[in-house]
Amino acid sequence: MDFNQKKWEDICERIRLSNMLQPFQYDTWIAPIERVHFKEKILYIWAPSPIAVKAIENSYLHIIKEFVFKETKKEYEIKVLAPGEEMPASENTISLKNDNTAAKDYNLNPKYTFNTFVVGSSNKLAHAYSLSVAEVPGERTYNPLFIYGGAGLGKTHLSQAIGHFMKDRNSSANIIYVAAETYTNEYINSLQNKTTERFREKYRNADLLIVDDIQFISGKEATITEFFHTFNELYQKNKQIVLTSDRPPKQLKNIDERLVSRFNCGITCDITKPDYETRFAILKNNCMAAGVSFDDEIYAFIAKNVKSNVRELEGALNRIIVYEKLKIEPLTLSVAERILKDFVFTESDKNITYSMIKQEVANYFGIDVDDIMGKKKIKNIVTARQIAMFIAFNKVKNTNVTTVAREFERDHSTISHAVEKISAAMGEDEEISTAVRDIISKLTDD
Repeated sequence: MDFNQKKWEDICERIRLSNMLQPFQYDTWIAPIERVHFKEKILYIWAPSPIAVKAIENSYLHIIKEFVFKETKKEYEIKVLAPGEEMPASENTISLKNDNTAAKDYNLNPKYTFNTFVVGSSNKLAHAYSLSVAEVPGERTYNPLFIYGGAGLGKTHLSQAIGHFMKDRNSSANIIYVAAETYTNEYINSLQNKTTERFREKYRNADLLIVDDIQFISGKEATITEFFHTFNELYQKNKQIVLTSDRPPKQLKNIDERLVSRFNCGITCDITKPDYETRFAILKNNCMAAGVSFDDEIYAFIAKNVKSNVRELEGALNRIIVYEKLKIEPLTLSVAERILKDFVFTESDKNITYSMIKQEVANYFGIDVDDIMGKKKIKNIVTARQIAMFIAFNKVKNTNVTTVAREFERDHSTISHAVEKISAAMGEDEEISTAVRDIISKLTDD
């Protein structure tokens, strides 16, 4: 295997494992690329078709560039060529100089930029504040920025967009994005390993510190105290702090009042469920990114019926995209209605409870409710457990990630992962799709 092929395969594997792309996006646009050439500061990519050239240039070039840099530790200009286009001279001469400068891993999703964020009435204030923070980081009026709202509404997207904006303006900026649970675990490990000073140096030297789901430090007294001092030091140095949560500061429980008061000293804004127009725009925007297009009536159908959050909206769209890719039949509105029948969640007069969901899921998979609540890693039990979490998140009234996490005795990230995984699987895995449909049918039957 020559240098070009080996290096490209390593890059592709990084992209695939990163989950930055949906499986159908990776399989459609990245995997078919079989020919590349690294030449000095240019990476030539031969796309399999002219359509692929346009899709890669419009939607995937920034992701490829991100992972080329992570793999090679070198900035490359990327040129996408169509089949048959002339290769650069000296094809077999590879020049990839060693560069000992480590690539900065900002832990930012390359998709989460201001350019890809769809602004609507439900998020325009949060977007405006976020953009102001990105343009003038550390300004006392906007420090800290505290964004709150339900799961899947765009808090993480906006907070990371600030990071991308700042990174693009100042490549030497020290930008740190971390989930509150990860921050807590790192702190615990630093205590165990006697590396607390190194931990403090990492976070207190940030130019921009983004902490996602800050509510999860609740009740963790040592972590709260540590974060309080980190917050103070960054604030005094006019370094920007961005926090996200599922609730406003005043509703945070078991967090030192001194810290809550600091959360309130800057700007607090919320994100609510997107309205119809925003949902419609998100669907069209995602299709453009994926290099596909549908009739507006199909977008309208999804936008009218999938209302809970952006993740659910994207899950429904993914199913349509995969179906269209398979070319089973022409994609009309009636076909879309049929294939999304089990995906679209309608209001039910019946009060569905957590216990009902657990029992129906257990019955369907032939396991015990204790298995759903337990820690077994057997594949069918893990799938059943994730489906139960997914249905609970969507069908139990007045619920959110936090209440589902509490009910299933799991942490926030586990619930979010389950919801995202089953949402994506419903667009691609008929077995899981059937299971969700049948269980919901049992739950809603009178």
